[in-house]
Amino acid sequence: MSQAVRRTAFGLAAAWALVANGSEAQIFVPNAFADAVTVYEYTAAGNDPPLRTIQGPNTGIDLPFALAVDNEAGELFVASFSSDTVLVYPLAANGNVVPIRTKATQSPIGMHVDSRHGELFVRNFGTQAVSVFKLVGEAPPHRILGGPATTIDDNAVDLFVDTLNDELVIANRSSEDPSEILFFARTASGDVPPQRAISGPSTGLLAPYSIYVDAVHDEIFVGDSDSAVRVFDRRASGDVAPLRTLELASGLVSGVFVDLAHDELFLGIRDNPPGNQRLAVYDREAAGAAQPLRVIAGSATGLDYPSILELRSRQVFADGFETGNTSAWSLVVEEVTTDKEVEGSGTDEGPRG
Repeated sequence: MSQAVRRTAFGLAAAWALVANGSEAQIFVPNAFADAVTVYEYTAAGNDPPLRTIQGPNTGIDLPFALAVDNEAGELFVASFSSDTVLVYPLAANGNVVPIRTKATQSPIGMHVDSRHGELFVRNFGTQAVSVFKLVGEAPPHRILGGPATTIDDNAVDLFVDTLNDELVIANRSSEDPSEILFFARTASGDVPPQRAISGPSTGLLAPYSIYVDAVHDEIFVGDSDSAVRVFDRRASGDVAPLRTLELASGLVSGVFVDLAHDELFLGIRDNPPGNQRLAVYDREAAGAAQPLRVIAGSATGLDYPSILELRSRQVFADGFETGNTSAWSLVVEEVTTDKEVEGSGTDEGPRG
């Protein structure tokens, strides 16, 4: 596919992922128009070049639109949109490397790894489906969520698996109907309706591209196409206003991630002209016209139309989610135990991808 056709037909390009690599966090970025994954230091800023690049004919990468990471196994999952394939590499992969295994799936555009349950969730663009695979092996999906009753739009892009509250959350971007945030049981399968939705004029949602559930603070961050990040109460439902809105000067907020270890909000921003593609880092509670703490942008970065931002870090809870007593769950990120505890009852009420 030619570069011109790619830009015209898709208008999407890259996903981001923040990955815990031992004691070192790194940012993984798939660049769709370069058929490449670039890796940066966590503290990268300005026109910093990547630490390494996965690129070349042996990689099989063709229009990578999303990333997902299994920190437990040390594996990187790349959504190769044009080849209808999810490609799996070691996190330390570099250069023109062959994937260690593949998973066939139609038009993968959004992904999330659920290491706790050993599953990979894939949003299949152009369909109403979410395909769920076992992380290991190359077998077909063992369940598929999809059909008219789900109300999942063909144009929906990103999803998030909230393992703390056992929910699958989808940013239901629509080209015709009003956009909304859909909530399903994590194990939902077949043609079933959502358990609830955030939808309506008060939400301000336009065409959400990215989503992140912060279960520690009970907040949902939604990256939208109108240069805004809208933050909702995780337990909200129906036609509700955001708790706060971060307004950017320009660009489509194509990726969002909350780094709980440093209380920072990472955004992937696709903008025009092409040289204005960037990754911006804000305070987690930033609102209004707040300025970023740092920005990665420039010709040396290799960024090219970043789209779905899915930043990944090692986040587990001290009791392994076993007790169900949320007041006892203490968050561990990058092997540093914080003093933040999860508050509330841990029920399924409320609304990442």
